Amino acid sequence: MKKGFTLIETLVVVIIMGVVITTVVGVMLNSLKAKSRLSLANNLESNGANLTLALRRIILNSLSSKITCPQTGVGTSLVVINRSDGQSTNLACLEASGQVASNSSNLLASGVGVSGCSSFISCDTMPVTGEVKTINFNFSLVTSSGGTSPESYVKRSFVNKVVIRNY
Repeated sequence: MKKGFTLIETLVVVIIMGVVITTVVGVMLNSLKAKSRLSLANNLESNGANLTLALRRIILNSLSSKITCPQTGVGTSLVVINRSDGQSTNLACLEASGQVASNSSNLLASGVGVSGCSSFISCDTMPVTGEVKTINFNFSLVTSSGGTSPESYVKRSFVNKVVIRNY
């Protein structure tokens, strides 16, 4: 009797190895896609937190009596007068260009865009005096790694309320 493997035994080993390699490669590719999506989501969350902080800082450094809210109660822009220098600042959500801008500067990092600008700003006012008591921001940020697959696109919604200080 000769020692060695038969053709059937060799084919079985090759098929089993093929299945194992295919499974390992699939798991590795899914892991890389998940890492990429998580990186995009973390970047978006960071940008959303920075934008929310910047909007809050601009509002809190303004004169409460000089805040001009949208006429309809909800809109895409807000005008405030800075407390220290008296200059006006226009905060606007520009969905066409994907920007949230303060006067002429974009408050978002490159690669991040904004959507849902129609309800970007809403104001709550005091019943008797009509003074603004809170400003609500509602927007969504989107980012993409440039691909067309669902793994390369992330969208997050942000809602924030700023209570106006009266000085």
